[in-house]
Amino acid sequence: MRLANEYYEIRAIEGKGYGCFSLKPIKRGTRILAEDPLLIVPVAHYLQSDIQKAFDRLSPEQQRLYFTLHSGHGQDPKNWPSRIHESVDPLERQRIQEQHNARVGTEPSLISIFQTNCMEMNKGAAIFPHAARFNHCCNPNACFTWNEAIGKETIHVMNDVSAGEHITLSYCDMIHDKILRSWELKHYGFACDCRACIGDEDDESTFAHQSAERRFRLQELERETRGLRGTKLEEGAERDDFVKKLLEMAALHQKEGDFTARLANV
Repeated sequence: MRLANEYYEIRAIEGKGYGCFSLKPIKRGTRILAEDPLLIVPVAHYLQSDIQKAFDRLSPEQQRLYFTLHSGHGQDPKNWPSRIHESVDPLERQRIQEQHNARVGTEPSLISIFQTNCMEMNKGAAIFPHAARFNHCCNPNACFTWNEAIGKETIHVMNDVSAGEHITLSYCDMIHDKILRSWELKHYGFACDCRACIGDEDDESTFAHQSAERRFRLQELERETRGLRGTKLEEGAERDDFVKKLLEMAALHQKEGDFTARLANV
């Protein structure tokens, strides 16, 4: 799939499918992609029937494009739970079973491609074929978001990128610790090999240790301040340490390279 874009090009990466690489230096804040959705599932159940209904509305050419996207199928069933607890309601049970079958299946399917590539959109999710070509990193240099004002998925560079550099997104929340990130990424069918994941977290000199410390502190501060932001901001401002905590959060996000909406919200 070719894309005329002045900022980056899609290249094959040995052992990793495809990735996006900058064609020139790009400054923080630059929007490098604004893309219309190919397929939309408006409600967050993501059952086979939901995805099939949306797929059937596509043209033959669009359907072929859908099946060019990466699929997380072929995973070992032994790496996943073998049963669903009796307390899970029938609809959720159906969703879990369908996604599990797609994940461990031998061929790409509507669900395996959807759950590997979909991005949140309003109350559901959608497939954006060009945005789906960006690979994951736990400390990425770009971020993505659905822009309701223009009706497009947008990708912005959030840390300066040099010419030829791999442009990456985080598929996880950037304050999550390594154990949680590894679980979230397991659903995509890969283990992350970025410097925050493969480094020794017990060695204080490593980036992995420093990143883990920052993320742990951010989680603490998030829990301590979330109830006093938004509509209760004035109440929070009356507390002696509230603004100090927000400033600390802002500094930690920036040290972690996280210039996403999380930093803006803080």
